[in-house]
Amino acid sequence: MDSKPKLFKANDPDIALTHLIKKRKEKLNQIESKLPNSIKQLKKIKPKEQKTDEKVSIFYGRKNAFAIEQHLFQSAAKTLDIMFTFEVINHTTWRILREKKKQKVNIRVIATKKDNEKIRKSLIKEGFDIRYYPVEELRIFIKDNEESLETIVNPKNLMDRMSVLIQSKELTKALEHYFDIIWDKAKIIKV
Repeated sequence: MDSKPKLFKANDPDIALTHLIKKRKEKLNQIESKLPNSIKQLKKIKPKEQKTDEKVSIFYGRKNAFAIEQHLFQSAAKTLDIMFTFEVINHTTWRILREKKKQKVNIRVIATKKDNEKIRKSLIKEGFDIRYYPVEELRIFIKDNEESLETIVNPKNLMDRMSVLIQSKELTKALEHYFDIIWDKAKIIKV
């Protein structure tokens, strides 16, 4: 209102709301008219797809763990680093390890328990490099510094285990670094 001091008076709601709606419609019409051009511009921008071959998979149970271990052992071409307890080595794993040794695959084994001395001595007699270092509930298998398997065992039930298959060179490199540190600290086992 024209007055001093300045005073305000509310417009009639019908007029105010009609005016507000009209202004909003005008703004939306402006946006809508520019929309086809905006859509064209957005379609020109293509996101760069970054595909990765790196994967991490989780498996549960003893059968799954053994199957993955055997896959890693079988596909090793240069190196095979193994850290496990020597609780059990099944015949297939035993055979694969011997084959890989004949194929000149460099195999390093860290025994994490002093169980099954007979199996350890057999491997040493066949020329396997074995060391001892106590590590609880963890098994590591590293193939060619490219792929690895980490198995975590339930200490209350050794058949209850979770395995993490790492198909990533960078993650495997980190695990290999850990293995090397343990390898250097481990006690050499002789017959």
